[in-house]
Amino acid sequence: MRGVRFLQISDIHLESPCAGLPWEKGRRELRRVLSAAIDLAEEISADLLLLPGDIYEHENETSGTGRLLARELERASPTQVLVTPGNHDFYAAGTLWQRTPWPGNVHIFREDEIGEKDFPDLGVTIYGFGHNSTGMLPAVLQDWRAPGRGQKSILIFHGSLIGGGPTSKEVTCPFASGDIEETGVDYAAVGHYHSFAEIRSRDGRLIGAYAGCPAGRGFDEAGEKSVVLGEITDAGVTISTRTLARYRYERLELPLDGVTDERETEVRIREAVRTVSADEVIRLALTGRVPTEFDQRLVSIDDATTGRPHIELEWRVEPEYDVEAIAKKGTSEGAFVRELLERMEKAPSEEDKTKLRCAMHYGLDALSGRAPEQRE
Repeated sequence: MRGVRFLQISDIHLESPCAGLPWEKGRRELRRVLSAAIDLAEEISADLLLLPGDIYEHENETSGTGRLLARELERASPTQVLVTPGNHDFYAAGTLWQRTPWPGNVHIFREDEIGEKDFPDLGVTIYGFGHNSTGMLPAVLQDWRAPGRGQKSILIFHGSLIGGGPTSKEVTCPFASGDIEETGVDYAAVGHYHSFAEIRSRDGRLIGAYAGCPAGRGFDEAGEKSVVLGEITDAGVTISTRTLARYRYERLELPLDGVTDERETEVRIREAVRTVSADEVIRLALTGRVPTEFDQRLVSIDDATTGRPHIELEWRVEPEYDVEAIAKKGTSEGAFVRELLERMEKAPSEEDKTKLRCAMHYGLDALSGRAPEQRE
């Protein structure tokens, strides 16, 4: 028997810049992803389109953002659209969520207290709450229980799973997986974290998920991004993911040990990027030791970037000093190296030896008039 089908998408951050792409190109891609999600909702005959926050950003919205959203969400009809504004697209007087005329299939949870929207024809009740200021929300879910109505139930909100996301992420509406389980809902659609993650009960049952952002906007959002397709039946909840983004951010590392000059470096770069998809936005970290006379300013990536959206280089190379030869010299550099080599021999641990080795290279950089490079 067919259950309640839903599509979950959040954290699009419409109109915001995408690293390495021209603003217009990044903006078009985020808009295209939204449109593709509406197409997907029709393809899977979704009953519900769940949008748990940060669909756009107040600071980046344009005069056409509201019209775009209204047009696309109306196109989703008869799919019912449920929105819980997040910390970047909070609901308040004068905001896009408040001033835009929305089609009848769009339902926005405006309050920061849990409200509900009942769909008797679908046999499901949606509970949700939104951000209505720039401030972070407290632990709204504590001690809240879904009223038992004998039909399926979904909770939708924008919040922080305790211990489940990056430490650098702003904390809003903190909750534990146990809080979701104790509400009694069948499924929680959560936004805020930008990577897909399931939320499971103590006994391993699926009770919710973050869809993550559907398209990366920088190298801190590298890798595959997706939306969540789900269905709730009497047997439980099943979900899967679908990729809609055209571009993907990737961080790669290329050791340059053994290169003799800048031209050979260009060859290695071309070979490295040839192995990855032409739709990837790449940050290539160049590591290892290179000749002391090596000049990274002379390395061109023009040939490597042909036909690709963007490639940028992150230089983490070190000059290949011949420390044994320098130690034999009767110069200040020689005396410095001999002192550090002696300390390294007596160092009690590999960690101490690594620190002394870095100190030696910093010192040689400075003594040779080279700006010291950060070393791991």
